[in-house]
Amino acid sequence: MSIYTNQLITHTIIDEETNTSRTYKANLMKSRTVSLQGFKLAKVCMPSFGAAMDAIADGKDDIFSENKSKISEIMFFLSENLTEEHFADLEGKLMGSLYFNGKHLGEDWEDHFDNHKQDFLEVLAWVGEENFKDFFMQSTIVARLKKNLNLPTWTTVQEKLGLTSNEQEQDNSEES
Repeated sequence: MSIYTNQLITHTIIDEETNTSRTYKANLMKSRTVSLQGFKLAKVCMPSFGAAMDAIADGKDDIFSENKSKISEIMFFLSENLTEEHFADLEGKLMGSLYFNGKHLGEDWEDHFDNHKQDFLEVLAWVGEENFKDFFMQSTIVARLKKNLNLPTWTTVQEKLGLTSNEQEQDNSEES
C-alpha cells in the first residue's frame, strides 16, 4: 500500500550561473502518513514550543531579540528530541516519491543528489513544507490556539528569523 497520493506538486530550481533549470515533482503523502509523521514532529517540537510560550507568557513580545537564552533553550530542545532515526525515516518518506525532469527517482534519490548536491536542502525543505504546512498551519485546532494564545503568525516568525525577503513579505501581505 502506497503512502503517497496521486497529487503531484512541482518545484523548479533556476541556476542563474548556467541559465538552466531543474524541475522536481513529488507526490504528496497520504493523510495517515502526514498525521503519523506530523505527530512525531509535534512530539519533537512541543518542548521548544513550550519554551517559546514561556517567554511570551513572561511578557516578552520579541523573544527573538530580547531573550537569547530562550532561543538557545528552544534550539536545545529541538536538537535533543529529533533523533537520527526519525529524521532518516522522515527524509526517506519525503524524498521517496521524487521525479526529476520527468523521471521517477524512487530509491535512487540519494544517488541523484550526489550529482545535484546544491538542490538537496531546497528540495527537502520544499517537499516538507508542501506535505506539512496544511497539517500544522491550516489546522482549525492550530488556528484556535493561535487566536486564543495570541501567537505570532508564521510569517512574523519567518521575518523575525530573517527567513523572508521583502518580495515574499509583499506576496504574503497581499494574500491576507
